[in-house]
Amino acid sequence: MNYNANPGWTQLSRVWDVMYGIIENANLVIDGINNSELIKTKGDDCDMMLRFRAEAKVLRAMIYFDLIRLFGDIPFATGASDSNLENVYVGKTDRDVIMEALIGDLEESIPLSALGRWYNLHHRACHQRICTWFAGKHSIDPCRMVYS
Repeated sequence: MNYNANPGWTQLSRVWDVMYGIIENANLVIDGINNSELIKTKGDDCDMMLRFRAEAKVLRAMIYFDLIRLFGDIPFATGASDSNLENVYVGKTDRDVIMEALIGDLEESIPLSALGRWYNLHHRACHQRICTWFAGKHSIDPCRMVYS
């Protein structure tokens, strides 16, 4: 068996579909929270919704990070798909643009997670992993001929 990917390799397509399904679900959660009445109130309900939104952003960042490592430049969507499917077919986005957006999402999400909880530590670990990979890629990526 050779390990060259080809269009007939169904497992690769399945990974792509499942990962973008997770991203779509995370986008639905984020959009739902952003449009919720609870987010507009102050208090425990608002804090809980902000924490859920932060967790969805971290999940989305993890999946995008894996997709970038597997495929390079990929389609990037931060909103849920419209019911008329107008925003479903988007072109590829440069991986650097995506990585900067992911890092921004993670930096926004870390303060919203409860300190000392496992998910705060997980958010910080994801942020460090993505930042380290992004910094290292810029210094040694021969495909882009970028050296520091």
